[in-house]
Amino acid sequence: MNLFGKVKFGENLNEHANFTNFGNSILILLRMVTGEAWNAIMYDCMVSDECDSAADCALGECCGSAGAPLYFITFVIFGSFVTLNLL
Repeated sequence: MNLFGKVKFGENLNEHANFTNFGNSILILLRMVTGEAWNAIMYDCMVSDECDSAADCALGECCGSAGAPLYFITFVIFGSFVTLNLL
């Protein structure tokens, strides 16, 4: 939530699927563990054009993080292992 809470919305990161509050963050992370468009959400969190790169940018106007691929790929791999072990 802290890393991607203010990122500008894209095609898959929108008003229904986002990191703006704890509940939405948990839901989108559960969605990603199931494999549902996790790579598209990762690309939306990497947005770098037409955004505000200042540290105190407004909600929904900030640039994404360069560390998004590392975070999302690691999360999906470990989340998939946990999910497969539960089945």
